[in-house]
Amino acid sequence: MPFIVTTNRGCDDAECHPGCRGRTFSRRALVTLEQARTSVIGRIAKCAFDAGTTEGFQPLEDYARTLTESGGTVGPLPDGTVIEVRHVQYQTLADLTGIPYRCPSSDEDRSAAAAAYNAKQGHAHV
Repeated sequence: MPFIVTTNRGCDDAECHPGCRGRTFSRRALVTLEQARTSVIGRIAKCAFDAGTTEGFQPLEDYARTLTESGGTVGPLPDGTVIEVRHVQYQTLADLTGIPYRCPSSDEDRSAAAAAYNAKQGHAHV
């Protein structure tokens, strides 16, 4: 069961409307919930590194570790980043990549489906 992890950055537009999610910075498919959690924690760690402090980041990492199969939203981080984790079906990945759907029967098939989606998003690997 794959997940799509979307990282949105805060909006710098002074005319921005309430509820604006900002600009999508990154969107990638991951095969497992553990991979999705690890991806989110890595983004939080990068934000902490860029900020030069870890203060206030631990609760975000703790929450990311508890994300469930239904996904969730982490943030906003201090730089305005919001990370969304969404469970999707393999059929959805196939539809989004334009490739014929074939029910994945192995870890290799599942990884290939995520890789195809990520390639379309401009990511070289899962």
